[in-house]
Amino acid sequence: MINLEKALHLAREEFRRRVTSVMGVKAGVRIDLEGRLVVPLYGREYALPVRDGEDVAPAVEILLLHYLTRASGLLPEGEKVSFKELPDGFIYNVPFTNRVIRPLVATFGKEPPLLLRAGERLGGKPVPFGDAAVELLALPRVPVTFIVWGGDAEFPPNGSILFDGTVPGYLSTEDCVVLAQMGVGALRAALKTLS
Repeated sequence: MINLEKALHLAREEFRRRVTSVMGVKAGVRIDLEGRLVVPLYGREYALPVRDGEDVAPAVEILLLHYLTRASGLLPEGEKVSFKELPDGFIYNVPFTNRVIRPLVATFGKEPPLLLRAGERLGGKPVPFGDAAVELLALPRVPVTFIVWGGDAEFPPNGSILFDGTVPGYLSTEDCVVLAQMGVGALRAALKTLS
């Protein structure tokens, strides 16, 4: 918790040093009437800077602040890269697999079509990967693709996540772990709303 508090403090300090309008343009977000940046994250909007009394989880606030302060202005190019292909992705691959891929497969591996239905609830679009795949616009300039294979008698269910090749211009590789984990959480929550 102390590390999270320190990371939040550092992220807020970096944010304060930046020009709001420049961050807004580069990140592709709007500025509200109070002069705050409004950032959609998996379909839910957050206004930054966060005001006292607003209930925003520290991990979410850190991620959004990092997105705004690192924003390069690059538009997604459509070139998909795996987590391992991100800078130092191989170092974080085991935590990424444990925190993101396993929960994705546990939820959707036995019934891949449910991934499409849950993704649709979040405004995602089906894409031609695996047995089922959906691309979600996690942040305004950061699409993330969630993929599952249902498995068969020889192979167990499996999954993967792809990022646009421009993602290092917005988030660190560590932040990509958090972003993907939040996406799996959003998909799982959307699944619960299906009747």
